[in-house]
Amino acid sequence: MRRIALLITMTAALTTQSIFAQMNHVIVLEENSSTSLTATYDGLTTGITVTPGGPDAWTVTFPMTVMFGSNNPGFFGLVDWAELPGMADSGLVNEVVFPVGQNSLAVFSDRPPANPGLLPPLPDSSITLTSVGTDSSSNPGDIFAIFSDAAGTSETTTTVPDTGTTFDLLFVSLIGLSAVRRHYRFN
Repeated sequence: MRRIALLITMTAALTTQSIFAQMNHVIVLEENSSTSLTATYDGLTTGITVTPGGPDAWTVTFPMTVMFGSNNPGFFGLVDWAELPGMADSGLVNEVVFPVGQNSLAVFSDRPPANPGLLPPLPDSSITLTSVGTDSSSNPGDIFAIFSDAAGTSETTTTVPDTGTTFDLLFVSLIGLSAVRRHYRFN
């Protein structure tokens, strides 16, 4: 279901034309686990390198035609996406840093926001409201980004001891001890 929503969002972003009739481009970042991130540019992985930087940290490099922050003077170079429901109350975000004038970005997952209160985080799997950069290739246009936390599902799952079974075993063992005690008491 998540992938279908992601494809619909990406298709809508790709088919939306700017006022200059340029094609919009979309970067999709998907965290699969604390050590796995996939990145696509217009649905392709060609020319993209994802380099792990430790748990929940990656550097993603794009072709030289990609330039972050170059067309948006109000862009701060930092976008936070909220954690999935269930982790939202943790105060943690998935943060992407788009260094202005660079063709690589940094991803940090499950961390406190760098600038809390500056801008609220975007919902998981949503597209940025403003461009994060431009593409100067033969198909120029603005670049938007989507972050999807597929790992969030496993991150929210916690194991809780089964207290019901524990109490059942305790109760059965107490009955057994009581029976043994009665047996030796009357003999």
